[in-house]
Amino acid sequence: MTSESQTMSPGVMERHIQTILISIVTGSLIFAATYFYTDNKDKALAKSQLEVLTVQVLEMRADVKSLQLNVVRPDELRDLQRRVLDLERAIKTPR
Repeated sequence: MTSESQTMSPGVMERHIQTILISIVTGSLIFAATYFYTDNKDKALAKSQLEVLTVQVLEMRADVKSLQLNVVRPDELRDLQRRVLDLERAIKTPR
C-alpha cells in the first residue's frame, strides 16, 4: 500500500465533517421539534382543562347564590319560632 491510500484526501475529510455536522443539526432539529410539539400539546390540554374548571366554578357560584337565597337568617328563624309557639299556645288553650 502506498502512503497515498493510507491518508485521506482533503475532499473526503471535508465530506465526513459535513456529514457529522448535518447529523448533529438534524438531531437538534428533531429534538427541538419533539420538545415544542409536546409542549404545545400539554398547553392545549391545560387550556381545555382550565375551560372546564372555569365553567364548573361559574356553576358552583350560581348554586351558592341560589342556596344563599334559600337560607333563613337567625332573626327570621326567631320570628318563625315565636309564631309557631303562639299558634301552639292558641291551640292548647281551651275555649
